[in-house]
Amino acid sequence: MKSYNIGIFGTFTIILLSMMVVISFVALSNHQNIYAQSTTNNDNSTISTLDDLVKKLVTGVKLENIITVPKEVHVGDTFEVNATVVNTLPLNITFIAGNCNSDFSTNLNNIVEEIMVPQCMNRVLPTVLESGDKTTVQEPTGAGKQYKAVAEGEANGNAVLLYSIEVKPEDTSLTTLLNSQVVKPFSFTILQ
Repeated sequence: MKSYNIGIFGTFTIILLSMMVVISFVALSNHQNIYAQSTTNNDNSTISTLDDLVKKLVTGVKLENIITVPKEVHVGDTFEVNATVVNTLPLNITFIAGNCNSDFSTNLNNIVEEIMVPQCMNRVLPTVLESGDKTTVQEPTGAGKQYKAVAEGEANGNAVLLYSIEVKPEDTSLTTLLNSQVVKPFSFTILQ
């Protein structure tokens, strides 16, 4: 039997289709079309159709300012990665961001090595990021891994944030939880 690697774009497509199905169900289960009225959020974009809503949900959470800590990394150094999460959705998003566990993670190419470190067992409450807000997240040091620069050159990778959105249409007690992720490539230079 032949197996296929769907990769990141296949995963993104599955998430997008899942979000569209859930949103369609929520919109159609209500007697009124809750998205029929135009609403303007804080970045002056209009959500007037289901397609507009799906587009906004897919592009509304951003990872910016992805940096290493310390800022300058040399061969042999251990380091962590920080990023700023920006919520431009008209809804709150929820994710875990703590020292022991986090929904923010990174993966890097082969000039960086993952070092296994002791894992802590504390759990943190979810972070709620309101519409228009931003916050800094860091891959947790207590999650069981740390990075070490093993060679000089350009290190490339992806930063990933898993998050959820709670949707509750007007005039209904039905609440739907949509899970999604944002992935952003980044790079930095490892010095000798």
